[in-house]
Amino acid sequence: MKISMLDGPGAPSSVVQKVPSPSQRIIERAHDAKVSATDAWVRGHMSSKEHDAVHKRADRVIKKKGKK
Repeated sequence: MKISMLDGPGAPSSVVQKVPSPSQRIIERAHDAKVSATDAWVRGHMSSKEHDAVHKRADRVIKKKGKK
């Protein structure tokens, strides 16, 4: 009989991963958009106006999806 540490009820929690819900994915993408926009703004690839617009849009998504 072969016993594996990855099988059965004693499986480590690091092996079992939850699949994020669609709203969680949308929130993650909004956070990523904010990080990306800040990086582009700091590097001079995006104007302050564009940067602010991305943050404003992402904040709206995070606020709306986070309430569910």
